[in-house]
Amino acid sequence: MSFRLFSPDRIARFVDRPNRFVIHAESEGKILTAHCPNPGRLREILIPGRTLILENSGNTNRKTEWTLAAARYESRWIPLISTRSSKLAAETVMKDFHPGYSVETEKSLGNSRIDLRLSGPSETIWVEVKACTLVEHGRALFPDAPSLRARRHLSELASVIVPDRSEVLFTIMNPDAERFSPNPHTDPGFCMDLAEAEQKGVAIRCVSFRCDDDGSCRPVNSSVPVDLSTVEMASLDSGVLIRVSDMSDDSGYWSVEFEIYTGGLSKAERRREMKRSTTHLTIRGEMSVFLGLEQELSNLLDQTGKRSFRTPENPLINPRFIKLILEYRHRRVFSP
Repeated sequence: MSFRLFSPDRIARFVDRPNRFVIHAESEGKILTAHCPNPGRLREILIPGRTLILENSGNTNRKTEWTLAAARYESRWIPLISTRSSKLAAETVMKDFHPGYSVETEKSLGNSRIDLRLSGPSETIWVEVKACTLVEHGRALFPDAPSLRARRHLSELASVIVPDRSEVLFTIMNPDAERFSPNPHTDPGFCMDLAEAEQKGVAIRCVSFRCDDDGSCRPVNSSVPVDLSTVEMASLDSGVLIRVSDMSDDSGYWSVEFEIYTGGLSKAERRREMKRSTTHLTIRGEMSVFLGLEQELSNLLDQTGKRSFRTPENPLINPRFIKLILEYRHRRVFSP
């Protein structure tokens, strides 16, 4: 069964993302401003020149006429309107997962609103739906950015009392996903909370979807395996912190530095997150897997000092830099 997730109103090319909620795109010689409805960092997807689908909001009172609906990534359309994932799940897989149950949306549980409440003859099933866009070499990873809201939802789901049940459903917006793991690099706390929620009885489901040119999405694999081995990686709290700083005011260059931590990586992340001029990437895992990173980076960027590199363009929008980091993460962290 398929569900039309968005309307393909306009094709455009990604230009930049000045903040979390807005992107600029070029279409027919014009620069358009569009709302970005996905809270993830989307570093591997939103690279300059990437083909996008924009949806017309049809709302004259909105500041932006357009909404970023999907992006072309490795020959696939990746839907990006994360708030529609619960509707997608309700219309395509919920009736098969729980036949005979009635479905209600956006119902209160504790201090949160949970996406779906399924009512049956003898029990209620609470379902929180999370949209997952990041897939590295067949491994789907969630979240793509730290999410206190997602962790709060897990806590609420874990509080459900028998005979009622609860589950979290990850809608993976990429048919290439072969397995799912919580993402230790962006939110180690979520990794550990997900494992704890499962131990308390919260079921974890993962479904991969394929999206067509017309915005129609259909499930490809309704039982993507769940791999929680990344929880141990998250608990180590060690790895590499890559800092990318804009130095354009005084030198016209971007600075790339990385530091290897044994413990305290989360604390270092939080401290540097407060510096608006600095963004960061993290790679977590056993310390032994990071020894070659300095050499690999020096092959890409102009070296100016030990563990410090300079580049004339922001490396976070450089496809070669992003690919190098993702390849390294997969090859040395997930398959050491």
